Amino acid sequence: MLVIRLSPDMLGESIACVKCVATTAESRFKGDKLDNILIAATERSPEINFNFQESVFLIKGESYPEDVTAFFGPSITSLKNYLDGLNSGSLTFNFELIYFNSTSAKVLMQLFDMLESASQNVDVIVNWLYSADDDNMEELGEDFSEDLESVQFNLVSI
Repeated sequence: MLVIRLSPDMLGESIACVKCVATTAESRFKGDKLDNILIAATERSPEINFNFQESVFLIKGESYPEDVTAFFGPSITSLKNYLDGLNSGSLTFNFELIYFNSTSAKVLMQLFDMLESASQNVDVIVNWLYSADDDNMEELGEDFSEDLESVQFNLVSI
């Protein structure tokens, strides 16, 4: 496991996510490519921006949706399909969470398991972005990083 502490300016383009035109949680195949996913944040659910063409992914905001499975399910399924098809290259996953409940934490653990598995075939970079004054979110990032052996995990104070 590799944990690196970085400032946002050191990451450059790796934390920039291309805004997608799609606004649906459903992914459809276009030949061998998935449609990008962009779901706007709400009061209870995070922004999800999965750019499959650029291999850059983002979950940002607060996460305590009423039905976690309904909210995350289609996006997780699309991500799993994408990861299962990777044989080379790299991907970047950015987490910029302010708050999440225990059910969302289970989804995050599932995501980290998927990313760890994918790291056997591709380089996986996880950027865990947290507010400089949020010790709790920093500690949660540290905890998640301990379970990852092959993923580059960056703790980024913003």
